Amino acid sequence: MLTNERDGRQHNYSKRAGVGDSFIITPSGCELASDRSTLWHEAERSEKRSNPVTAREYVIALPAELNARDRAELARIFASSVVER
Repeated sequence: MLTNERDGRQHNYSKRAGVGDSFIITPSGCELASDRSTLWHEAERSEKRSNPVTAREYVIALPAELNARDRAELARIFASSVVER
């Protein structure tokens, strides 16, 4: 459950279908961002543009031949490489 600090609205994504795994990858030194709510609020606070994009969603196709654990690991490797950029 995430609560939007600006308007107080609550967002519950726990029943979202098709989610195999959920995780946060942070660069070293950003341990504060490992909490979803804190990460989201800090990202919104840091945006100063009039048309900010505070989040990105990546949809990646993973090989069906891999089991769920291996697909999750491959997704973590991909996410880590994006964070390192």
